[in-house]
Amino acid sequence: MSNIPVCHIIGGGLSGVACAYFLKKHYPDFHSVIYEAKEYIGGRSCSQYDDEWNMHINNAAHMVLSSDRFMKNFVHEEEWSDKVLFFDMDTLGSNIALNDNTDVICQKICNTSYDDIAAKVKSRILKIFKSNFKHLKFYAFNRDLTQRVINVLASYADEIHCSCRLTKIMSRKGHAHTLCFGRRSVKLRPCDRVIFALDNTAAAPLLKIPLLEYNNSVSISYYTSQTIFLPHGASFVGVKGGVADWISISPNIISAQICNYENNFTTLDKLALYVWGEISRIRGVNSAFMPSYRLEVNRHTSVKMDNVNNSLRPDNAKTIYDNIFMCGDWTMKNYPCTLETAALSGERAVRTMLKFIK
Repeated sequence: MSNIPVCHIIGGGLSGVACAYFLKKHYPDFHSVIYEAKEYIGGRSCSQYDDEWNMHINNAAHMVLSSDRFMKNFVHEEEWSDKVLFFDMDTLGSNIALNDNTDVICQKICNTSYDDIAAKVKSRILKIFKSNFKHLKFYAFNRDLTQRVINVLASYADEIHCSCRLTKIMSRKGHAHTLCFGRRSVKLRPCDRVIFALDNTAAAPLLKIPLLEYNNSVSISYYTSQTIFLPHGASFVGVKGGVADWISISPNIISAQICNYENNFTTLDKLALYVWGEISRIRGVNSAFMPSYRLEVNRHTSVKMDNVNNSLRPDNAKTIYDNIFMCGDWTMKNYPCTLETAALSGERAVRTMLKFIK
């Protein structure tokens, strides 16, 4: 393989596997290698098997829109839903009008209070929604992110190495020549390139870039032995004035997503019980007990979308090293941190890298 250029992709989350896909699409002569610090790929967008429930569940709730250029390709036509309910916990009223709930949508997509969201980020979100109100559809991944998205994109990588954490970059005059993974070192040849697909907290010390402020979120999956229905036949609910922000359903699972979680409960069990109470109120039923559940606190879910953090996000995919480029939803200034943004950042990193091939 001495004459074949190698692209070393650091990070096996959605943006990393998207890099492998776009690299194979735009420059198939490259040999791509993904290095993932965890024992599995997928990052914040994965699903794992639950032995007790005998099924896969996602580590967080993720939604895509029919207006997404890339992520919409992973949704079958019959799976799209145009029924998104917005429920007010204070008035117990609901409506399904998107244009009456743009503030709620922005706030929940950005994990940031509406008034604090950077104007350019808010403008981009509203532009997408306002231009597609009549035809916009939604799909919420509940149990199949790894199988449906991550594994498909990862299949375009030539090699994948898990449990492999980058600890140091050795360089000279702005050119990286060695990647250090603990005791293992990878020498970079002149024809090789590197793409960082890490979150900002991991990338910042290695690339010498500003450390951004992140918000946390909580994902709760409840297992139900019978089919659960939401009002108006909705499969996706945006919650106003509640602890939960999004509620979605799939066979035997009802999922709740709490954006920008600030640890307001003494225990996670109390949090799960309270959210189940909200779900019951939305459904208009009195549940006798809370079903079995899985709760995960997702650290560093997305960059806080205020003006300060948005201004510190990179202007492009270049780094201080002439042979290293970066991607990830946080690298896309003026964009919200979504599945679509993560994937598009991978495409931008690959296109930028190809421009600098000598």
